[in-house]
Amino acid sequence: MNRDNLVLAKQAFNTDFNAFDLGKVYRCLPNDKEFMVMAETFSAKEFKNKFTFFLDTVKEEWEALGLIKNGKKISKAAFKELASINSYGSGREKLHVFFFYMNPKTIMYGFYPTFRDTKASSLNSAYINYTNIIDGHTEGLDRQYSEAPLVQRGNSGIPIRYRSIYWK
Repeated sequence: MNRDNLVLAKQAFNTDFNAFDLGKVYRCLPNDKEFMVMAETFSAKEFKNKFTFFLDTVKEEWEALGLIKNGKKISKAAFKELASINSYGSGREKLHVFFFYMNPKTIMYGFYPTFRDTKASSLNSAYINYTNIIDGHTEGLDRQYSEAPLVQRGNSGIPIRYRSIYWK
């Protein structure tokens, strides 16, 4: 998946067939002159008025959070230093989640592991997802097979349950 495949609605609106919610991420299939979102086709002008590319929004927000400096990635050490790390479970191999926010009720990102592991291994996995997204690969931001994405965005506050960040 690339930059063009995930979009955000700029405002809530309805069509004859669908309701689009502000802040919700939708899959998009672009072609030469049109964009298909939720099985509806929008002209380039309609699309520009109603949607924005999710990756562009993510990069702007990451710049504000300090995850991007002057348009470039930060180091893994800086990534770890900026993170608020929550651990779920007990024992040596826990689920380590890396949260980034200025105010969790405004904008927050959570980098989730794919499996239980050490904190160092979880950091490596989170940093790889971070660099892949900055390089334009949006798979980590996408809901696949009804599973929550590995990188979640929300404004619901610090989650009590695992993988429960959402957009209000």
